[in-house]
Amino acid sequence: MPRLVPRLLRIISKEEKTYPFDIRIFRCRPKSLVNPSPPKPSFHPAKYPRSILLTSAPLNPITRSRFYFRHKSLPPRIYLPKRPIARANEHDRPRQMSEDERRWWANPYLRMLSSPIRRCTVTNRYFPSDFLVRLGPVKLPAKTSTNTVLVPDGLQHTKFTARRLGRAVYILCSRGAFRYIQKRGQSLVRGQRMHPNLGDYVAHLLRLRVLQELELLVEQLECSSNVTHEVIRRLTRQEWEIIKDTGTIPFANAVAVLVVPPLNKDPKTKQRPEPIMSAAPLPDDGGPPKQHSSLPLFQLLPEKSSTEHPDILPSYQVPLYHSIALFPNKHQRAALHSLLLRILAIQRRSSQPITRDTRDKTEVRPRASGDAKYSHAFLISSDSDSVLRGDISPTAIALWRVQMFESGEMDDDCL
Repeated sequence: MPRLVPRLLRIISKEEKTYPFDIRIFRCRPKSLVNPSPPKPSFHPAKYPRSILLTSAPLNPITRSRFYFRHKSLPPRIYLPKRPIARANEHDRPRQMSEDERRWWANPYLRMLSSPIRRCTVTNRYFPSDFLVRLGPVKLPAKTSTNTVLVPDGLQHTKFTARRLGRAVYILCSRGAFRYIQKRGQSLVRGQRMHPNLGDYVAHLLRLRVLQELELLVEQLECSSNVTHEVIRRLTRQEWEIIKDTGTIPFANAVAVLVVPPLNKDPKTKQRPEPIMSAAPLPDDGGPPKQHSSLPLFQLLPEKSSTEHPDILPSYQVPLYHSIALFPNKHQRAALHSLLLRILAIQRRSSQPITRDTRDKTEVRPRASGDAKYSHAFLISSDSDSVLRGDISPTAIALWRVQMFESGEMDDDCL
């Protein structure tokens, strides 16, 4: 053993690694500090024959003030086991979300606003962390000219990539913020500057996060029980025409509408593009076709055509995303379309369970025709009931972060 350790250390030191710690860090279950609070102490002089500091009471409010600290209880959970019990030496029993809490949890915008507060290095203002991009320094091999470089951290889901610990900075989730820093040549951490293509890589990871959230949603739906609430539904041609004609999205609990047409076959290879969900930068495929290059990234459409008091309370607006502009790379767009179809297939199977009495292979479902056919638009809904089956809010947050980054610009008012 004494001979083996020096050899291993010598081999590890010569190994070229971009990341110094390539170990997945698993979070332990949070520990509750909640304890029954003692009765309120009295500071009346009549109860203390001598100084309160000299009193040897077990609950002295001065010398043992920690017993009077109030701690937060653990947050409630959507699912609980049949017989939840508290840990040993803990008084905080696991609790399930109420209907109101599930409704708040199903709102993606409340989730974004409730994220931890961090300070933006560019604007020197405080924002919820979902409105920011975290950048952390990473050591490079000794052969390179620079020792460290700033890379995005925490943009991918923790199931796919562990988050790095240590010093980091936060920048507004906007491509304009990255252009502003590069234009001024501003250093963020100890003289470290950003790579010229860092903004493109951040945009790639933000789009990848959308695909990762859909992948996790597929796993949730496969493991969930038979529930009739749908989180993603494909709109018919008639419903899609109503949206285009009226400029409204007349569907309850809608959080987004995603237009994802299937990809055409390559004229040379006669094959459709393969789905790719890699964190490495993808090769340039020429971007979207010219006939679709003028499509906007997203549109905000009201849920209703009018409200009773539009000056006081404006109508709730739902984003409509065009996947050709949102995912210009055809391989990522193919992965998006494939994941959406998988989710629809899982919901369709769970809504029609197969039993011995109803199993009939000769039964053929009637095919829709005309306006009853399905369109290329997918409706994403989230409410207190649908969250019991699958949490679609992280996907809506990831979509909103992509449009924030691509459509956000820096001006003098932001500084």
